[in-house]
Amino acid sequence: MDSKFQGTFSEGNFIPWLIMGNIIYTFSKHGFDAFELQFLNEKYWNTIQGTLLAPINRFSILIGYVFATLIETSIFFIAITLVSYFIFTTTLIQMLLVYLIGIIVIISSGGIGLIFGAINVSNENFGPIFQFIQFFILFFSCFSVPLEFFPKFLQDLIVLNPYYHATELVRVIYFGLPNYDIFISLLYIIIFAIISASLGAVICNRIWKKYGIHGY
Repeated sequence: MDSKFQGTFSEGNFIPWLIMGNIIYTFSKHGFDAFELQFLNEKYWNTIQGTLLAPINRFSILIGYVFATLIETSIFFIAITLVSYFIFTTTLIQMLLVYLIGIIVIISSGGIGLIFGAINVSNENFGPIFQFIQFFILFFSCFSVPLEFFPKFLQDLIVLNPYYHATELVRVIYFGLPNYDIFISLLYIIIFAIISASLGAVICNRIWKKYGIHGY
């Protein structure tokens, strides 16, 4: 998969370029970390069994979390929107599209977070490993370092990262760059979000049923 986004970065747009990258980074972190922290808190308060036994689909938990996050991040979004008007001329429609990409990212990272959270509750020794994986996924999303700065062999791997596509999509939308075909990348991250959310719900259930909860 070739990168269609090389050239979104320039010295003149560094600050808004970095802000857009950090929007996706923030949404991604929310999804990756949410269930790990939530499940661990429930584990130590001895309420996790209620979550396990409740006749609630894990996918419903994920969707509920997404809506809660949208409410929590609304102030953040409004602040970023106001700042964006002062830094770079943009429109409300463009910012709403950026927020829409953020929602897709929350769903995809939340699906992965469900898996991380379930495994971590069963065996907390995996926690540092998940943080390490998360670091590499987000670092190679180019949220703070342009793709062009990486060696060619790494660039070929980075463009396979759906979080890279999400990060660059919000930049293309925000800057209103007309020469970029965003459809394939948008479809790519939507499909990834659907797959990760579905697999997250299924794998989370199977992990809990097979391995249970350990480490009280």
